[in-house]
Amino acid sequence: MDNKEAAERLEQAFQKWISSDDFHKLERLMRVFHHYSFNNLILILFQRPDATRVAGFNAWKKLNRFVKKGEKGIMIFAPCTYKYKTYEDGEEKTVFGIKGFKPTYVFDVSQTEGEELEDVPEPHIEDEYDGLQVIAEAIEKMAYTIDWYDESLTGEKGYVRKGAKIIHVLNTESSGQKASTLLHEWAHLQIDNMGRDTEEVVVQTASYFIMARLGLDTSWYTAKYVQSWANSKNWKEISQLFSMSDKLCRKFFEESGVLNVLA
Repeated sequence: MDNKEAAERLEQAFQKWISSDDFHKLERLMRVFHHYSFNNLILILFQRPDATRVAGFNAWKKLNRFVKKGEKGIMIFAPCTYKYKTYEDGEEKTVFGIKGFKPTYVFDVSQTEGEELEDVPEPHIEDEYDGLQVIAEAIEKMAYTIDWYDESLTGEKGYVRKGAKIIHVLNTESSGQKASTLLHEWAHLQIDNMGRDTEEVVVQTASYFIMARLGLDTSWYTAKYVQSWANSKNWKEISQLFSMSDKLCRKFFEESGVLNVLA
């Protein structure tokens, strides 16, 4: 499928959506696949509305699961990314760019067979944290809206949609977890044009840096989270991303003024 045909499919899916009663279905997908673009959510909705976990053909192979014979892929758009070097304040940095998009295919877990997926319990921060309200008020003063919701559909602790200044945070977690999630999701909204795995490492590490400065150690939680997204990255590759996390940390404190409130 070429780009023209892919764009036409997207337009058809969008027109069907706006003329249907499937808004509640889209909301479910937004929470299940909260890192996918709106366009890709629309495409998933009308190709496989019951999808719960999607991945590419090779990604499933790495999990020792294989696409069943005859299954039809779910067409989505994937960015054509590249890396380049730049210099900021005399320091060399690696920057990720996008030079267009291309159609690609993913498959829902129900379209695959093989080894059972491990049901690894999600790590949680159990500690209570007195500074949650201060962080929340600081973020709201930065023109973000916080939506505290009470039911998790997939184990997510929060989510955002790129381009919207609304941060959704699960309200049933500890105050320490909510603070970490709030900062994690805020960091997502500061990033464009970065691969998902890399972005998850950067934003959770940024949340850890900020929380550490505000008096709550989330290093063990961050280590588990980063490990789950690092894939084949080695420590050297991961540590190179920390400069991006540090930049986000500094941006938060400069724009929020939260240290002045806590002083």
